[in-house]
Amino acid sequence: MNDLLRAMAREPTFHFLLLGILAFVVYTGLTPREAETIVVSSETLRGLEGQRAEILGRPLTDEERARIRSEFIEDEILMREAYRRGLERRDSRVRDRLLALMRGSLDETLPDPGRHQLEVYFRENLDRYWDRESITFVHVFFPSDSEAKPADDETFLVRLSRGEFTPPADPRSGIRETRTATPGEIRSAMGPEASRRLLAAASESWDGPIVSPLGAHYVKIIERRPLPEPTFDAMLAYVRADWELEQREEIRSRKIAEIGENYRIVVAED
Repeated sequence: MNDLLRAMAREPTFHFLLLGILAFVVYTGLTPREAETIVVSSETLRGLEGQRAEILGRPLTDEERARIRSEFIEDEILMREAYRRGLERRDSRVRDRLLALMRGSLDETLPDPGRHQLEVYFRENLDRYWDRESITFVHVFFPSDSEAKPADDETFLVRLSRGEFTPPADPRSGIRETRTATPGEIRSAMGPEASRRLLAAASESWDGPIVSPLGAHYVKIIERRPLPEPTFDAMLAYVRADWELEQREEIRSRKIAEIGENYRIVVAED
């Protein structure tokens, strides 16, 4: 191997190749990157000057106009350099803000759907607006950090059924109350899993513990009362808001998919 290298070193071609490599390395390291052009439009400057003049309540001096121009150029230089260094990828708050701005930029002005279209949407999504019953239940609740939580659940359920439980004086250690709420209100308060079990509980018997993010619940359903179907006019504001939100999500998803066609995604395997 050493003989081969010495033979190559005696060849003039090898010398030229080596010099070429060295020259490329030096050129790459020393030659500054091509300067990026920053265009400062007169319209932008007039807008900035107008904002400052409105705040001050008077015309700007030449010195103030020059300072506005200098500050704007400085900000543009720093912004581009921040992107070049990838700073937006290191700060989660900046990343979240940029994502929010990007998603907002994809929004469109929606056409007025009209009453008929909204009424069709209301009928297609009636379960979203109609809680078909209200539920009245007795609720014994112990917060997650309560030291008064029952040691034996079966024994405690028997005590509840016999009316032998007296809630602690300190409500932070446990409470007993009677509440009336719709299934939607119960889901909002207790979460999906706990509310599902409560809503499925048999009437007139104690059930528990039903564990939610808030703590341990022991409940007895007293009454289920049917609720009338809401009218479209009563729900119109909610229907319009839901329709617009759904339309905007569809538009954003379509535009993101179109933008995504410009990228090749590679998911690295562990």
